[in-house]
Amino acid sequence: MSRQPRQMRFLRLAGLAAVVAACLIGFGTYRLTASGCGAGGGTGAEPVPISVFVGLAAIVGSALNQPFRRDDGIPDHAYPVLYFLWKCSVAVAFAFVLYLVFMGGILSGELFPAFQNTTEPFVSIGQFVGCVNPDTNADFAKLLLWAFVAGFSEKFVPNLIARLEGQASGPADGEAEETP
Repeated sequence: MSRQPRQMRFLRLAGLAAVVAACLIGFGTYRLTASGCGAGGGTGAEPVPISVFVGLAAIVGSALNQPFRRDDGIPDHAYPVLYFLWKCSVAVAFAFVLYLVFMGGILSGELFPAFQNTTEPFVSIGQFVGCVNPDTNADFAKLLLWAFVAGFSEKFVPNLIARLEGQASGPADGEAEETP
C-alpha cells in the first residue's frame, strides 16, 4: 500500500517547514549568542545549552528524510502533523542518547567528538550540563553531524544500542570458557 499523493505532498511541506523553522531558531539562537567570541560574550556562562543545537540538528535530519521514508505506518485516520511531530520527537530523543554515549566516552575515535571536563567529579546536573562541552570547534561540528545522522536514520541509534548491549553482555575480560 503506497501513500496517497496528497499525504506525500503534506509530508514534504511539513519537512520543509520544519527545516525552515529549525534554521530560523538556530539563526536566532546564534544571533543571541554572537555577542562575543567566548561563550556568553566572555562571561563564562553558556546562554543557550549545546543540547538545543543537538535537538535542532536531529529535527533537521528527520525532516529532510521525511519525504523519502518508505514506511506505510501512518494509519489512514491518523493526523499527518502528529505523525511528523512524533518522528521529530523520536529523532531528538535518539540524538540525546547518542550525545550521552559520546559524553560518556563509550564511543571514541577520530570520527567522534571528544569532550572536556569528563573526568571531573559529579556535583550537580547543572554543572554537568554546563561544564562537559565539546573539546574543540571541530568536535562540536562532529556532534552536530552525528545528531543529524540520528535524526535522519531512524535505525542508527537503536542498532548502536543493540551492538553496545551485545558487547556488554558478552563474556567478561579474563574469563575463558571451559572446554571438557
